[in-house]
Amino acid sequence: MRERGNFYHDTYEAYFFMNGEKNLIKLHLDFMDFRLLMSNYGLNPTETIYKYVAESLQIEAFKEGLKTEVHRFAFYNDALFTLYFYNDGNQIYRITSDSVNLVDNGTDGVLFLKDAVTEPFLVHKPEDDLSLFDDYIISKMHFDKEILNEAEYKIVLSLWFYSLFFGSIMRTKPILALIGPKKSGKTSALAKIGVLLMGENFEVTPLSSDEKDFDAAITNQYFVAIDNADSAIKWFNNKLAIAATGGSIKKRELHTTNKLVEFPIKSYLAITSNSPKFRRDDVAERLLILKLERINKVISENKLRENILKNRENILSEIIYHHLPEIIKALKENPVSFDVGSFRMADFADFSLRVARYANIESTVKKILSKLSKQQSHFTLEYDTTFELLLEWLKKNHNREVRSVELHHELSDLASEKQIDFFYKDKCRAFAQHLRNIISNLSEFIKVEERMASGRKRLYRFAQKDDGENNV
Repeated sequence: MRERGNFYHDTYEAYFFMNGEKNLIKLHLDFMDFRLLMSNYGLNPTETIYKYVAESLQIEAFKEGLKTEVHRFAFYNDALFTLYFYNDGNQIYRITSDSVNLVDNGTDGVLFLKDAVTEPFLVHKPEDDLSLFDDYIISKMHFDKEILNEAEYKIVLSLWFYSLFFGSIMRTKPILALIGPKKSGKTSALAKIGVLLMGENFEVTPLSSDEKDFDAAITNQYFVAIDNADSAIKWFNNKLAIAATGGSIKKRELHTTNKLVEFPIKSYLAITSNSPKFRRDDVAERLLILKLERINKVISENKLRENILKNRENILSEIIYHHLPEIIKALKENPVSFDVGSFRMADFADFSLRVARYANIESTVKKILSKLSKQQSHFTLEYDTTFELLLEWLKKNHNREVRSVELHHELSDLASEKQIDFFYKDKCRAFAQHLRNIISNLSEFIKVEERMASGRKRLYRFAQKDDGENNV
């Protein structure tokens, strides 16, 4: 095998790179390219020796192979201001601010692993920038303009989409959440983005009650679209928080009894929902919440997919030759990180503001980020009875200082009086913790002060905001 290529490894996996084919193969029993490689030597997965050969090759890769970083989809080298975009045909589009070149996988030491779903593509240099991505995807969406206007929504969605190509400089990745009623185009929007990037084999994934299905998706695919996330599934909030912060999933390795392996999460996650249950405060602050409204004229899913597939290479050509070089130029001319204020997803905010400064829309994007923070807080508190009761309590207790135990007692009484189902009615300690968790969300809508008094007592003061203070 050494005559045909080279062994590599990263922290978790072993690989073999075929020099002639420029194909990187994961040395794992369940990886199809590995099975094909073994078949060239007359080895079949059903044979006992197959497993031992696989383990021997893995050991060889870790002992004698070069340690490297293996990529999926795209990799941005911020030291060289160079983006590498894999076409899943063992070739890479190497993109700078002033050039686009098609090179072999492995060029500049950059190695990509083939995705089982993605269809290879080839692009051409378009004569004109026709805004095809906007025409086929963004402009087809019907946004609910309650907090953001249509132009602001389009800016957010565009920045999120282009951030997909720069995930290597964003450890934390915002989760795109499309929220809206049935027939609002949520599923179609994500399907079109997935088909554009991955090809006709891409499908949105219904939310499964099985945690293992979710883990498999976010550790094996670069872009995952979870559809109809409306069920209250116990583990879902925790997994969303881990996925957004670039954590890892511990799983028992297949074909072993007790070996736990860490799988890093490098995927971008998007969700659709009609009645979301993932409103926990630490999850909401990691969401890019785009609200959609019902569409009167619905086009069939097959027709929408067909339109994207027919124009896939034209749209990608425009993105690769016109848009990505401009973003690289923006990052190159604005290398210093920005003060992103209170927006929690700092990596995305920093990327957005660097691009915005180059495009002369920095103040607009800052305003959008502020509105998104308010959208996140609204999302968290929308069905929170603590917030509902606190607003009612404030009518007679404006600017009054109170301990959490007193507040809990008074809100519980108020809940009984108003016949409101208050989850924390008999849970004083849990209420105190919940109150601390949502303080930043509450401060978007009311004035909040807290201080520590003697005896480690935490005191709160709440007051209504003036009308002007509620404007974003």
